[in-house]
Amino acid sequence: MKKLPLLSLAILFSSFLYAQPFTLKEEIKPVKLNFYKFNPPDQPKAKGQLNVTKITQVKDTMYFFANQLSIYSPVYVGVTTDDKGDALEIRLSKQNWTNADRTGSTGSSGHWEDKFKTENDFGIMVIAKNKPVTYSLVVWNGDEVNFEIPSVFSNDPAAADKNADSSKADAGGKKGFVQEYLLYIIIALLVVIIAMMYFRMKKK
Repeated sequence: MKKLPLLSLAILFSSFLYAQPFTLKEEIKPVKLNFYKFNPPDQPKAKGQLNVTKITQVKDTMYFFANQLSIYSPVYVGVTTDDKGDALEIRLSKQNWTNADRTGSTGSSGHWEDKFKTENDFGIMVIAKNKPVTYSLVVWNGDEVNFEIPSVFSNDPAAADKNADSSKADAGGKKGFVQEYLLYIIIALLVVIIAMMYFRMKKK
């Protein structure tokens, strides 16, 4: 019975990784972005889920995360600030906050955006050199579309020649699948191993 807390901790740990990029730093407390349905009648292609957040940042870095995304849904992330003189640095992370999968800056235009496809969740870091700074964060998750996805963080291949790039897309899709689910498979195996150890000790 003493091993039960260990099993519960492992399950809690694995479920936490599904919610946001992993970190051991207690000071990192990401803000969850809640979506609402977005269905403008004059723009049917924009149908999906939307989050628009106005932020006044007083810290060096702020963290946000979005979850429950589908690999078949396009994602748009945009950051706009009125203070064009102080550029904001943006980092998108999938597995952990340390290693960014995509990076960018608002630059002299005061705006940065990116489009990609991913599954389950991803994190957004906004780094400000000068504070306070006010900006808008927009995250849009479109409705599901049935098409092939070459990798976890990938640009929309719709504009490319599908026939010429079919073999590359298939190879990239297999690689992206392994990268996407490898961590989850390891976690699942870890939980199973701990459970087996617990039941063996219980029988003794």
